[in-house]
Formats: sequence, structure tokens, C-alpha cells
Amino acid sequence: ESDCPDASTAPDERTIGKERIAATIESIRKTAEEKHVDARLVSTKSEVVMLLHEGGNALPQNHRMLRGWRAELLGVSLATYID
Repeated sequence: ESDCPDASTAPDERTIGKERIAATIESIRKTAEEKHVDARLVSTKSEVVMLLHEGGNALPQNHRMLRGWRAELLGVSLATYID
């Protein structure tokens, strides 16, 4: 239970911006496609929303996109969206 986010603090897509979320997902998809990786293995929409919600405060231990092969794959392109 301690690892589950509190529903009352879950980010609202409207506060982040649906266009921003869509642009981030599209960027991830394009990057993955260029590297011949299925984008569904890289991230989910909910992961993108959480990452954008945390922005510059996002920690690698909390986001699999910020560590390991996913971080290497996404590289700088992801950093442009989390600030």
C-alpha cells in the first residue's frame, strides 16, 4: 500500500495539458521507432503523466523512463519535456 499513489494526489491531465502529454508520447514513440523498439515497452500514458507532473523534481528511482535502457533510448529528448 505504501507504494501506491494516493488517489487524491494523482495528477490531473487537465493541469498538465493534454497537448503536452500527447506531444511527449509522440516524441517517445518516434524515438522508439527510430531505434526499432516498440514504444509500448518504453512507457505508458500514466507514466508520462506522472513524469510531467513531477517535472524537474522527478527522480530516477521513481520513473523507469529515467533509468536503464529507457533513459539511454530517450536521452535528451525526454529532458525537453520534464522541465
